[in-house]
Amino acid sequence: MNREIVLESDNIYYVNISYDLIDEYLKMFNNPNIKKFITADPKPYTYENRFMCVKEALETDTLIILSMFDKKSGKFIGNIDFDNITLSNAEIGIIINEEFQNRHYGLEALKRFIDYGFNDLKLEEIYLGVYSNNYRAINLYEKLGFVPYKTFKNVAIINGDAVDTIYMKLHK
Repeated sequence: MNREIVLESDNIYYVNISYDLIDEYLKMFNNPNIKKFITADPKPYTYENRFMCVKEALETDTLIILSMFDKKSGKFIGNIDFDNITLSNAEIGIIINEEFQNRHYGLEALKRFIDYGFNDLKLEEIYLGVYSNNYRAINLYEKLGFVPYKTFKNVAIINGDAVDTIYMKLHK
């Protein structure tokens, strides 16, 4: 399928979230190695759930979700988003398919999307929430300049361990 490119970076092109990618989203969101970093809910994500997420992203101006594709292979990498968008700030989120993890796609995508947020959307602050068990993500966010500003203790039990949610922010 021919998709309209919204953003580009060195190795990634970004397109609007799409109904025809819901099966890809479901595989990614329901992968247990990914899911443990995004929710403690044991129930699988459903087609209806992802359909409603796509619908919301396409119909609102407070949520932007882009799907990422590898420029060389054309394979689906994952999604990156801004949620709770206001005139001055937004919450950033990223999810990457397991086969593309540990290959610097997260760093590249976050740098590009942060630039998009500050320069195109004119945001002053970008923030995020991350589970305390997601060490790789926390390290990446710190590398990009995000700093912790609050922590909610014991928000979930994942694989038998209590995890906190750490909130981090980055200013323009």
